[in-house]
Amino acid sequence: IVFYLLMRKHAKGLESRQMLEALAKIGIAGLALAAVCVAAHFSILAAWDKFGFLLRVASLVATILGAGGVFFAVAVFLNVAGIDDLAALLKRKFARSGPG
Repeated sequence: IVFYLLMRKHAKGLESRQMLEALAKIGIAGLALAAVCVAAHFSILAAWDKFGFLLRVASLVATILGAGGVFFAVAVFLNVAGIDDLAALLKRKFARSGPG
């Protein structure tokens, strides 16, 4: 942030508005990710100390995948710059039918 503030004087056209919009959108997606993590903490991870190793791994992986999926979905919904390239790549990858 300090570097950005210093460079604003010397470099015109840093597109502050677009940068703040992107930061806000990523922040909203981050809040959704955090909400999933908190929900998991109070639900599937509540009995963490009683879990065996494999159940700990499975519940933690499920939480991470779920939170990442929610982050990605919210970012796509909010049209975060750059995420559309990843979404298009994933659509092409999973849209292929048949082997090969």
